[in-house]
Amino acid sequence: MTAGRAPERRLTAQVERLLMLDLYPFNSPFVRRFYDRVLLPAWFIATAASLIFGLSASPGSFLVDLRLYRLAAQAWLEGGNPWVVTVYFNDSWPQIAYAGPPQTLLPFVVLAWVPEQVISVAYVLLASTAAIWTLRKLRLPMWWLLFPPILQGLWVGNVNIFVVALLVAGGSVAGAVAATLKVYSVVPLVLLRRWQAVLLVVPILIVTAPLLPWGPFLGDAADVVGRLSQQSWGGKTGVLGLPAGMMLGVVGLILVGRERAAWLAIPLVWPATQLHYYVLGLPAMTPALAAFACVEAPGVLAIGVILVALWERRWWRMLDWRPRDVAAAVRVRALTRRQTGGTRPVHGVPSGSLAHPEAGDSPSGVAGGARQATGDEP
Repeated sequence: MTAGRAPERRLTAQVERLLMLDLYPFNSPFVRRFYDRVLLPAWFIATAASLIFGLSASPGSFLVDLRLYRLAAQAWLEGGNPWVVTVYFNDSWPQIAYAGPPQTLLPFVVLAWVPEQVISVAYVLLASTAAIWTLRKLRLPMWWLLFPPILQGLWVGNVNIFVVALLVAGGSVAGAVAATLKVYSVVPLVLLRRWQAVLLVVPILIVTAPLLPWGPFLGDAADVVGRLSQQSWGGKTGVLGLPAGMMLGVVGLILVGRERAAWLAIPLVWPATQLHYYVLGLPAMTPALAAFACVEAPGVLAIGVILVALWERRWWRMLDWRPRDVAAAVRVRALTRRQTGGTRPVHGVPSGSLAHPEAGDSPSGVAGGARQATGDEP
């Protein structure tokens, strides 16, 4: 009986390996190393070069966020409205406006009157150090500095690289500071159940509320949100411009599980994002997923998350497919063909085992798994 079922078990193993892409060349250690060490770095270089080329064509793009935060803080300290401050980006976007919440201005209060050249040099050094520290903490190779979301964030002078460094560092204080810099940092804190950090954010907001310009912000909230959506992805944000992309993002978050969703939630479903927001997903990034994250278009990362999650979770199980049932169906189909005069054997299964099944064999009796197949061969 066991010898008669060995071909079925071999077929079951082949089906499972096929569903998992556990076949050559996908299961080759050489191919995987070649992808991780050659193809992915080459993809980083190609997409990063395209990104830098596009940014360099915009004269005002270098450290634009840093300059905007600084000017907004100056306007606030002078009694003005920070949300009417604009800087030049390029001819298509001659006026980029500050569109952050009031608490984001806090770190720039002490920097408002520091010379711009000094702040620029300090930012490049500190942000590069934060990026290197984060990569080392996550055990990613240094050539990940070419990861386009990191490069874009450094180029435009965004603080997201500091935010992800603080979140990776852990601790309630670091988490609270991250949430102060960027309010959406509360999302990974909540999903990771770092409640002390979340609770620490509340007194910070309460203490600083009388000092911050919440009145002008709330009064211009509709205009601020409108400018933010226009300045993110050229107006194609997850909610306002590409609802299908956000729906894909929600599906991806459900598939990857809570802990990885904590890091990917902002890149996938935050209403207004740009490429450099993807640095917040670094702790959940895999080599396969990183290839999708290099593409500067909304929805692409969501598709990548879904594909990677389905592959990791053995997608056929979600459809109530079992490799042994698929193998049994293939065997029965081949047997039917032979009994009706067909002569084409099933690839990888001896013709004799299909033509002369053991008595009592049935699809429900097929054993599954590659490991069982190896041990039960005659």
